[in-house]
Amino acid sequence: MSLTKINPRGQITIPAKFRSALHCKPGDYVEVIMEGNILKVIPKELIDKSQMWFWTKKHQQAEEEAELELHQGKGKEV
Repeated sequence: MSLTKINPRGQITIPAKFRSALHCKPGDYVEVIMEGNILKVIPKELIDKSQMWFWTKKHQQAEEEAELELHQGKGKEV
């Protein structure tokens, strides 16, 4: 547990040991979620708009199916 103070601009400092454990560095993005009276800080990575298609549910499912077929010997790597 660490104690940190809210500054006049509403900002807090995430203690170094937590930043290190989460591999967070200056400029990184985090998501802040409130659950009851608890704030959760979750490291996030931004995805370039031109790459969003790759992360759609439909494409990820197709990737999984292709990987499964490869492992079952139904296809070949190109």
